[in-house]
Amino acid sequence: MKFCADGFMSEGAFSDPEYREGYNRVAALLVTLAKSQELVIDVGCGVGFWSTLMAKHGARVVSLDQLSRLLQKCGGRTKRLKLESKISRILADGFTYPLEIALLMVQP
Repeated sequence: MKFCADGFMSEGAFSDPEYREGYNRVAALLVTLAKSQELVIDVGCGVGFWSTLMAKHGARVVSLDQLSRLLQKCGGRTKRLKLESKISRILADGFTYPLEIALLMVQP
């Protein structure tokens, strides 16, 4: 199963076949774990690759990152893929942010 169709595979580390293989393994694992309507917290979400992948497969995702510029990119990616109803973004440090609060923020 290949998940490297985001247009980034020809740049930097993604051009390394071993890196691509590892990326595809992680992606395949996340797809099997992302159950419909299940809540997933992506701590250190970065630009949202994994968050959007899991949301595409039905999970509700809380994307958490401490860098606002990365969280903004995650938001842009979320919007482009029309996944706004599936992904909530929180600007916070995953080591100190109480996850209970994150869970309360996304309860239906």
